[in-house]
Amino acid sequence: MEKTYTRASINNIVPGRLYQRGQILTWQRAYKLQLIEYLKVGVVVNLWPKLDPDMSDMPCYYLYLPSSSQDTVGEDIMIMSKCVAELLNNSIVDKSALILCEAGKTRSVFFAGLVLMHMYTMTGAKALKILEKRVPGHRMKPYMIDWFNSQ
Repeated sequence: MEKTYTRASINNIVPGRLYQRGQILTWQRAYKLQLIEYLKVGVVVNLWPKLDPDMSDMPCYYLYLPSSSQDTVGEDIMIMSKCVAELLNNSIVDKSALILCEAGKTRSVFFAGLVLMHMYTMTGAKALKILEKRVPGHRMKPYMIDWFNSQ
């Protein structure tokens, strides 16, 4: 079992703290565990409606937040992004978060931006600039971009 993770397979939003990509549901369980250990993941956030049964006994929290793109600007997602930021900011052990959605282009990018804003108490516009640099192929919806620019 040899799998190498590169910057191309994981979007590094905040080095060592916040990562984003598309779903890993179809990966072999051993590869998922290897990724979690490699990135020192303390929390995985899954925004895709499919539950990943392999995550039930992984050495991290697993937040299952099934949502559509329209749901991402809802109150529940906003609250959960603050919770993830708090976990990262107040963790005794140096851990990171991995944010997932189906393609890794829309929902997970938006959620990662929310976490970024809360972690560093920054404006949405500043978080958006970082996201655009770190995830240049994102496909966030215009209303998501407008939301960041309005914060």
